[in-house]
Amino acid sequence: MSDILRILVYFDLFDHPLTDRELRWFTPGYPTDETWADALTRLLRRQAIFRIDGFYTLRNESRLCGKRVTKNRQAELLLNTAAGISGFLYRFPFVRGILISGSLSKHVADEDGDIDYFIITASGRLWIARSLLHIFKKITFLYGRQHWYCMNYFIDERALEIQEKNFYTAMELVTLLPFQGDGVLEGLRKANEWAWAYFPGAQWPCRKPLCPVTRLPVKGIMERLLEFLWPDLLDDCLMRITARRWARKQDRGDRNIRGQRMGVKTGKHFCKPNPIFFQESLLIKYEAELTALLSRFGLDGC
Repeated sequence: MSDILRILVYFDLFDHPLTDRELRWFTPGYPTDETWADALTRLLRRQAIFRIDGFYTLRNESRLCGKRVTKNRQAELLLNTAAGISGFLYRFPFVRGILISGSLSKHVADEDGDIDYFIITASGRLWIARSLLHIFKKITFLYGRQHWYCMNYFIDERALEIQEKNFYTAMELVTLLPFQGDGVLEGLRKANEWAWAYFPGAQWPCRKPLCPVTRLPVKGIMERLLEFLWPDLLDDCLMRITARRWARKQDRGDRNIRGQRMGVKTGKHFCKPNPIFFQESLLIKYEAELTALLSRFGLDGC
């Protein structure tokens, strides 16, 4: 039963109750419907968990389930928007895969919610691709749609394996929603089999047909033209410029509109949010709350 609580504790940090299907999707070790139902029944009887309007939660608060339904509806609208935008972003040079991450990948969104993108680029061309995409993003500020273009996680084909191997990154990987790609998406899955060891029942849904680069002749022409501009030197130069700029932001303690510290971790083949500003603190809080709950119900070894 403790494995069920592990999942509910994690999502409770985000005020996110789960359906029976979602909870079982993340929870291994229940081979039959009978064993699954028995585990839930025992937890419900002990009031370790609650079932409200078809959702499972650690808190006996119906408002959480009402908010979840509202956010689900908003997410469906935003995912339709994300589908169109990802198709457009995929046409930029050296972009090889686009996936949706963050809260939207869990099918929840606020009315003014962000669309977070996990982007895979051609090997050795990450910084060219990222710079072109972020130049375009500057334009979106003019009409207040910048929150639809949160391109904050980049890796290239040479660095598909995520280095931070923990519960948080595993959850983010198995809930990614692939929208565009030319075969590199399967490579991402294979390079991160460790994440599916956390959640062996997780599937990786694909919401729309993937588009190979060969069907985008203009993109191919732009890539060939850029290859004449000393692309290795250009990519390195753009990486250094971005790293210096973000180092200054981190030194100043800059925060986003939600009050969270901003920072990125950079390398030749990756650019991603710095884990020390959110990921690490979240995991510490998760482990503390999980330990307290398991101890409270005497389930440490169950």
